[in-house]
Parts: sequence; structure tokens; C-alpha cells
Amino acid sequence: MQKVTFDHASENKFSKTVAYRIADYFTEKNISRKANWIFGLKVILFFFFTVGLYVAIMTSEHYNIPLALLFILFGLFITMLVFSVAQDASHHAISDIKWVN
Repeated sequence: MQKVTFDHASENKFSKTVAYRIADYFTEKNISRKANWIFGLKVILFFFFTVGLYVAIMTSEHYNIPLALLFILFGLFITMLVFSVAQDASHHAISDIKWVN
């Protein structure tokens, strides 16, 4: 069986160039590389929609399709909340403090 290998020399140049350009962009625009108010707003909105949908499910007197739609929306919002925050945290984009990420 043939072993697949990659030429990492060209990737290093590309990666360094991209990293340099990204750093330049943030420096020139005087923008923090960490989370801003938009991230906080996103988390708050997803959280309140998720809690609201959970409350709607628990207090719902609906059955069948309306309840199923509430469950689907709840699943979508909780997934967006968890993946959105986890994605940013895994890239250390939320804070300089390790335990926050």
C-alpha cells in the first residue's frame, strides 16, 4: 500500500503569511483578538431563547406537531449555543484567562 505524505514546507510559508496578515489586520484596525460585545450578545440571546423554549415545552398544553416543533427549535438553539461557545473557547478567542476558555 502506498503511503500518503504531504509537503509541509509550503504549508509553513502559507501558515506564517496568513498568521502575519491576520495579526496585521487586528493591529491596524486596533481590534482585540478576544470576544467583544457581539459575542456576549450572541450567548445571551441563544441562552434566553433556549430557556424560553424549555419553559414553553414544560408548560405547554399542546400536543403532536406544535410540541414537536418546540422540541426541534429547542434542540437547534441549544446546539447553536453549545457549539458557538465551544468553538470560540477551543480557539482561545473568548479571553486571555485559560479557565474562561
